[in-house]
Amino acid sequence: MKGSLIKDTFEDKEITVYIPPSCGAWNITFPLLFVQDGEYLFETHTELLEQMFANGSLPEMIIAGVKPRNRLDEYTPWPAKALADIHPDFGGQGEAYIRFLAERLRPYLASNYYADESGGSTGILGASLGGLISLYAACTRPDIFSRIGLLSVSLWYEGAMDFLRKEAGKLADGASRFYLSIGTMEGSGKQTAQKDMVPLAWEARAILQGAGLGVEHLRFEQVEGGTHEHSWFVSQFPQAVQWLFGDEDDGKGKVSARRGGSGWRESGKCP
Repeated sequence: MKGSLIKDTFEDKEITVYIPPSCGAWNITFPLLFVQDGEYLFETHTELLEQMFANGSLPEMIIAGVKPRNRLDEYTPWPAKALADIHPDFGGQGEAYIRFLAERLRPYLASNYYADESGGSTGILGASLGGLISLYAACTRPDIFSRIGLLSVSLWYEGAMDFLRKEAGKLADGASRFYLSIGTMEGSGKQTAQKDMVPLAWEARAILQGAGLGVEHLRFEQVEGGTHEHSWFVSQFPQAVQWLFGDEDDGKGKVSARRGGSGWRESGKCP
């Protein structure tokens, strides 16, 4: 059996929803993963994901790829000046964006796509600035976002590391799992704050560990030769999702499709 990719619109926001093979089965809801920048991180991996569903190493899940209208605004948690004069400043509308995901889009996905609304089953993942806003979601709404994928996260953003140092203490209880990856060539050749991407990723790892996230809750990957580009981000997606939602049961970290879940509806947008 195959899953499907469905194009949808909610409150003028374009969404690509991946629905797994069992979607529509009687009285079953699925873990939910929000992914930044639409579907590009996962659209080429659906066959691989379904292989993992079939062998039991990954639970079937709903994946919602949300396309931004302006990522420099929506994916930044507070305003900041651009790194160069030729670019617009960062708008800092991240709080409103995360509120949209948590309070409006999540219930919509539960009502229409059999997504499980419970916090322990909800993840958020993104690359670059998409990773930054995913980290912000983890720190500000740990009651909802408990599986956090940070691919080449833009920790160079003004104030990001200070924010993480201040808020990291909330994460040991609120977040089940973090996945943090960086390529050794990220920041290479840059003259701006982006030049420090690799050391900042290591510092973030240390902060998260200091907050109480041990090896069962935090996975850090530095990959030789990885660069800050789309093909590198896409290559990291399958292992990130497997770590965040996979079959290693640490007592609270394993999730699965649920029978009789709170998000179940008798009708929905399954084929």
